[in-house]
Amino acid sequence: MTDGVWVWRTDSIRHLAAHGLPIDPDFLDHVRAHDYRAVDDVEVTDELETALLRYY
Repeated sequence: MTDGVWVWRTDSIRHLAAHGLPIDPDFLDHVRAHDYRAVDDVEVTDELETALLRYY
């Protein structure tokens, strides 16, 4: 999943619940600032596509 700024896997939530997972404070600040809502329309730039391919 992505909001155009951050990229995360949906299975990370299960891993976090079961084992704990360090979460970048900047990510938490970003999520909280957007009221915990993901955006519906993400512009896929070359930089974002590269990040997605690297992540998966």
